[in-house]
Amino acid sequence: MNDNELIQAIKEAFKETIIPLETRMDNMEIDIKDMRTDMTDMRGDMTDMKVRISNIENEAMETKYILTDVRRDLSKVESDTRKIKVTIENDIKKGIGLLLDGHNLDAENIKEIKETVEEIKETVLALDIMHMSK
Repeated sequence: MNDNELIQAIKEAFKETIIPLETRMDNMEIDIKDMRTDMTDMRGDMTDMKVRISNIENEAMETKYILTDVRRDLSKVESDTRKIKVTIENDIKKGIGLLLDGHNLDAENIKEIKETVEEIKETVLALDIMHMSK
């Protein structure tokens, strides 16, 4: 084998090795570009997620403030309810007791009036009888 043939054989062997390597390198470059695109997309998704998480945290804080207000209002309602119960127990029960006492007194007075009316009727009847007999 002469030098030209040897060089030609080396070129052929080199082509057979280099071409597949170049193809593989090209494919690797494409894969790397795709990976970079995917990473860029992932960064965008991560940014969106951070914004969403921030919004959720803000809404949670607003809900916490609202809940604090509701608890404060509920505490005031409970306090007012206790005051109303005390008023009912003290003032209204006393008033009902006084009304009942007044009713009982009226009932006694009516009974006495009825008895007096009966006595007057008897007296009038007796006087009528006396007038008739004369």
